[in-house]
Amino acid sequence: EGTQMEKFEDTIKARIVKVRDTGGKDLEIELFTGERQRHVPAFMDNRGNPLISIFLQRDVNEMDGITEGNWRYFHREIKLALQDNARIEMVKFTFKGMQLKGEKISITPYKDDPRSEELGEYANKYYTFTLSEEIPGYIYQIEAITPGKHSDADTSPDIAAEVLTYKGIECDNEPPCVQVNHAKISLPASGTQSNQRDAVLGNRDENSITRSAFAQ
Repeated sequence: EGTQMEKFEDTIKARIVKVRDTGGKDLEIELFTGERQRHVPAFMDNRGNPLISIFLQRDVNEMDGITEGNWRYFHREIKLALQDNARIEMVKFTFKGMQLKGEKISITPYKDDPRSEELGEYANKYYTFTLSEEIPGYIYQIEAITPGKHSDADTSPDIAAEVLTYKGIECDNEPPCVQVNHAKISLPASGTQSNQRDAVLGNRDENSITRSAFAQ
């Protein structure tokens, strides 16, 4: 009998409350909706897009619950992979009927680590970050995928998958406008149930959306 999966789709919204004279922005984040919604403290005088850090901190907390690892270990390995072992390729993608250019950053932070055997199937987990100057906030898509044992997706679907995709800007009659991102989540039920704490970084000093975006 296969592992029970928790699957859902939801939104993550970023609202610009204030633009400071320094160029920084005060942001409010709405992480999911309804019963899944989690509190995220406001980002004050922020210089970049905090979605990478929010996404990855939630991811490492999930890994903490699913495996016998520690979220600080996962955090460190992702940080090192982004700094030292990232693969970067130029890509094109379609957004609302338009062909846009960007770059995709890919990492497999646990694969060659001495502790990878302890992680089992999750040692093959990979992350991709598709960035583009043509997208407000630069982040088009973030993926965290633990592939199945076989390449045939029909017989071996992903063990776990979290995908965050930029959908656009919503504005009412008056500012502030809201950046809307679509989240598609598929995780082993035990992991999602064990992670009932807030999944956000304490450090709010995000200064760029690059390979160092997760550094503290």
